[in-house]
Amino acid sequence: MKEKKSLNFKDLCLIYFTKGIPGVAGVKSDLYSGTTARKALRFLTDAGHNISALENFFVSVKGTGLTMGRKHNKGPKEGDEKLYRVQQPKTDARTLIQLPLDVFHVAKGDNVFVKFTAEEIIIRPSRPKEKLAKVASAS
Repeated sequence: MKEKKSLNFKDLCLIYFTKGIPGVAGVKSDLYSGTTARKALRFLTDAGHNISALENFFVSVKGTGLTMGRKHNKGPKEGDEKLYRVQQPKTDARTLIQLPLDVFHVAKGDNVFVKFTAEEIIIRPSRPKEKLAKVASAS
């Protein structure tokens, strides 16, 4: 009989039900993905089980938990400040927001800080003030 190459979320749930966290810890972590671990956590939570210890185990082994992953990224929150690299999208590219670069005195490849407040989004170049003065005088 062939050895199973990967586990699905039902396999992880069954191991957890029968042997607990030590049983799950005994499984090689390369036999299941982070997505499989999240599916198992979601299934167990929907079934009404307390999975906080299992979630902590998956976070330590796989770096993933129930609320982690791209699907759960809610985007920036009020007060967040993030660093972005300026891109020059192609004319036919689908982008969320396109702003003129010359207004912000930035060029493709530069970095900008974006701060999100309740009323506005503030964009400022990450270059030192000396370079900003040179760019502004050149304009």
